[in-house]
Amino acid sequence: MQFNPDADLETNIKEQILTKGNTLYDEVEFLLHQELRETAVYNTVIQAIALGNCAFNDIYNKVQIDKPKLSVYLKNLIELGIVVREFPVMTPSAQKVNVNRGEYRVTDNYFRFWYAYIYSHYSDIEAGDIEYLWNAVVKRELHFFASKTFETMAISYMRRLRRSGDLPFIFDTIGRWWGKVTHKDENGKPYTVSEEIDVLATDKEEKNYVIGECKFTNEPFDLAQLKALQKKLEIDSEKYYYLFSLNGFTDAVKDAAKENSNIKLVTLDDMFD
Repeated sequence: MQFNPDADLETNIKEQILTKGNTLYDEVEFLLHQELRETAVYNTVIQAIALGNCAFNDIYNKVQIDKPKLSVYLKNLIELGIVVREFPVMTPSAQKVNVNRGEYRVTDNYFRFWYAYIYSHYSDIEAGDIEYLWNAVVKRELHFFASKTFETMAISYMRRLRRSGDLPFIFDTIGRWWGKVTHKDENGKPYTVSEEIDVLATDKEEKNYVIGECKFTNEPFDLAQLKALQKKLEIDSEKYYYLFSLNGFTDAVKDAAKENSNIKLVTLDDMFD
């Protein structure tokens, strides 16, 4: 990376990414032309994923490439390490064979940033419209972009705690989880909903679970959000709730953590210690 540590984020992005001819501006195209033919097609596929089309059928609907060919393009991108195919943590190996299962993600944060926000504005960079790009495209999307990275940071933080022995149990697997869950309403009637868990970890025996939620918002993590998290996975195992928050926690959440040692509060500063 060519970022200047003495300059602020805005200056670095404008000078190193949005300015024609600088290293980061040319890096993505250089790497693709080195490794791949049909770069225009690959650019389209990568952009679709960077914009949040993560399921195979969603990517197909976006790019309109024949499915067999699309599978080959995705396979090549995975082999190059540009894209990764992710499954909900604890997914059995047999289920990973199906091309329609799992989600595709751009592995490198810079690549993801470039294709999500810069690629379709290439002509504006060529024209030198730096202020327009910053104000109309990049600035308003930075917070959302960083929120996805925050989830990755939370998982890295949990791995660091495992190495230092600062966890209530030693987890064997960790990652994101998404899928269908059956709950019961107040009358005991079952209903099924789709749930997502930012951080899910368990030991080999599946007797202990970490259930984590990441809030990269301008508001503190509140009690309603904690209660919603506690309802996401109702299992007969020991559950530890790790709450990751950019802007702290309400007093009600702090009180809940004091009353229940299984509730852990993690700030951004904690994650960088």
